[in-house]
Amino acid sequence: MDVIKEVGNDDLKFIFIKDDQSTLAEALYIKDFSEEKYKKLKKYIKEKLGEEFTSIISLDRGKALARVLLISVDQVGQSMINDVIDNEISKVDSWISNGVIKELIDKVVSETKKARKTKKSRKKRKSKKAKSERRKARKKSRK
Repeated sequence: MDVIKEVGNDDLKFIFIKDDQSTLAEALYIKDFSEEKYKKLKKYIKEKLGEEFTSIISLDRGKALARVLLISVDQVGQSMINDVIDNEISKVDSWISNGVIKELIDKVVSETKKARKTKKSRKKRKSKKAKSERRKARKKSRK
């Protein structure tokens, strides 16, 4: 994969890639994001922005959301490739400057934290319940 252009910072990056199959793709990389978070973000981006990222790919720096922008890149002119990238960059810049993408990322992060807390409390309840049942069973066996 050849990186053509990157937009953003270390924590949030839109990366334009040409892969081995002559495909131009856009990848959204977010530092420390898990596959679970990317799946949620993919859904929110589609709902809020009407843009559809189709897969999750592995990059050198970690996982990223991805979508194909152009196929058969080797059969089109460089000016068309540049036009497609420039069009996407203007969209991405507006998402970043309007805070829309940050809002969606924050939503995913907070939902994931809530889900973890809920899982932990369920585990605690289950373990407490299991302990009390074991105690009751021991008491019965002693009688």
